[in-house]
Amino acid sequence: MDHFRVEPVCVMDAHSGGAHLVLTIGFIFSGAVDRAHIESAVKVLVGKWPVLGARLRRSGSNSQALEALVPDSQHAVLATTFYTTPKGIHQVETLPTRTSTITTQRLSRNLELYFEKSQPTLEELISSESPAFRLHVSCLADATVFAFTFPHVLMDASAAGSVMRGLVSVLEGKAALDELEGDPWADFVNTARPGADLNLRGWSTYGPSDFMASAEAERMDLERDGPISQRTIYFPPAEIARLKEQAMRELKVLGLEIPLLSSGDVIVAWLYKNFYGDEQYDADRTSRLIYVLDARKRLSEAFPPDKVYLKNAYILNVTSKYANCKIRDMSLGEIARLVRELVTEGSKRETVLDHLQWKHDHAGEVQVPVPSGERVLFASNWLMFGFGGLNISKAVKPGTGTGEVLDIYWCMPGIPRCSGCVTFRSSDGGINAVFDWAEVNWTSGSIGKYAIENMKTKKSKKGKAMKRLRIHALFSWYRRLIATRH
Repeated sequence: MDHFRVEPVCVMDAHSGGAHLVLTIGFIFSGAVDRAHIESAVKVLVGKWPVLGARLRRSGSNSQALEALVPDSQHAVLATTFYTTPKGIHQVETLPTRTSTITTQRLSRNLELYFEKSQPTLEELISSESPAFRLHVSCLADATVFAFTFPHVLMDASAAGSVMRGLVSVLEGKAALDELEGDPWADFVNTARPGADLNLRGWSTYGPSDFMASAEAERMDLERDGPISQRTIYFPPAEIARLKEQAMRELKVLGLEIPLLSSGDVIVAWLYKNFYGDEQYDADRTSRLIYVLDARKRLSEAFPPDKVYLKNAYILNVTSKYANCKIRDMSLGEIARLVRELVTEGSKRETVLDHLQWKHDHAGEVQVPVPSGERVLFASNWLMFGFGGLNISKAVKPGTGTGEVLDIYWCMPGIPRCSGCVTFRSSDGGINAVFDWAEVNWTSGSIGKYAIENMKTKKSKKGKAMKRLRIHALFSWYRRLIATRH
């Protein structure tokens, strides 16, 4: 193709068990932005980062290997579509409610805000050689939605955040950062510790029998729990502080004190305990926690802060297996400590290099972080990306909004049934997480009490009971009054 150069998919992007996934992240901002201003900013951004105009294809007619076709900057176009309505955000979309307690909320999403038609599959992108990256912009009376869709084989969530951050900079009249050139991983390959055990915990390569075992496990879960649904879990600031204090207190009692626990640590611990620690039908069935880390922050010499790396740089860290009954019996503090130790160990330079070497040595194989058939809690903590701090106030029309992030939409079909992201910290200090889980599990067991519809029902019943008591008290008072007059 004229004006395109061919680039192979690099070692950190290819062969992953998640390489087939397509991800959409929707940033919902308060305030309206002029469409022409957005169109101009997109044109400037893709000229700066022409990779955003890339397409995918297979390297040969009989090959499964992928390669990217990247245009030169003069011919680069980021596929952009628009949805425009005179209505306000609360008229067309359901946003999470900021409650005073922890709540799980099932939101009825308006897909017109995030897709022109529907989210494409990887095979559709490859077979049509259509643009791999797509931006769908919704212009509302009081809000603007930027929904960015991309194949995971080319980019991770951190890089997608860099795209949004770059677009915000251009909207404000600033220049986007330069893209990091070359292969930052080349200098690290073959630098693993001598004698290092490169059979990383949980990691394996899948063949046909492994895919069959995983499909059978999914079938069993579907029979037991039914279909999955997505919910937002809102953690108000006071509850986050309480969870941290509770976890640290529990660890102190056990003599397991640690210097700190982050908000992400206690939130992921809360999720793990409530998802798997409450399963009644199979107390001995096991699961693993998969926690995502960003290698950019662990190998800072290869990723200078004045450059952006618009590809994959995530690392999956995996715990040992834990039975449901073990998760049930562990305190919140013990599980939070488990998460903190996973982050600490996974952030060590030698661990990151071992991970990179393992991926390099198993290039061409399907690399998966857990043995086939095992269940997981797949948690990606986006708090480190600072999405909640994004603000477009300098670009919004006067009087239409504050420019702050109202919510973040996340859609990635094809992942394990207990997966999601801690998406952002809102301006009030509360934190949103979005996870997929069996619908029946959301509304029953220990986590069921956090379902916002159950809390409303409970409040309604309590209100009705109080009303009956007040009526009863009024009649009693009236009878006593009549009796005293006679």
